[in-house]
Amino acid sequence: MKTAKSFLIKIAERIKNIARSDSTPEKIAGSIALGTFIGSLPITGFQNLITILLSVILRLNKIGSVLSLEMYSNLVTLPFICYADFRIGSFLLGRQPELLKWTDFRHPSWKIVSKIAETLFIGGLFLGIVVSGIAYLIALKLITTSRKKMRKKQI
Repeated sequence: MKTAKSFLIKIAERIKNIARSDSTPEKIAGSIALGTFIGSLPITGFQNLITILLSVILRLNKIGSVLSLEMYSNLVTLPFICYADFRIGSFLLGRQPELLKWTDFRHPSWKIVSKIAETLFIGGLFLGIVVSGIAYLIALKLITTSRKKMRKKQI
């Protein structure tokens, strides 16, 4: 229990440090949005690498991007994100969400694998756009409000 508490304290400290950094509120909110967007995509093994690369290219806060990615897409939330990706992707592609049978796993075909991947990716793109947009707006509001309060305390 003590380990979980100290872990959460470290995360809270990092979030405060990011909010207090010299980056603009828009850049910090953009970093958070990037992490949540990438976290919605079904590319689990590559999420950190892609998040860091895009943070460098877009000149965003790398720690903020990876931290938001890890808070959004982790072992606890990943099954729910994948389920949402699949349901949304099925809806957008006009497909009936099908449950896989055990035989599908014993003899996988490229057709089945590509259909599932396409469904997950389309759903992940849509979910990512929506969630990252919401994350951006919330983060921007919280950061600007927090900085205004800090400025008032300094005066």
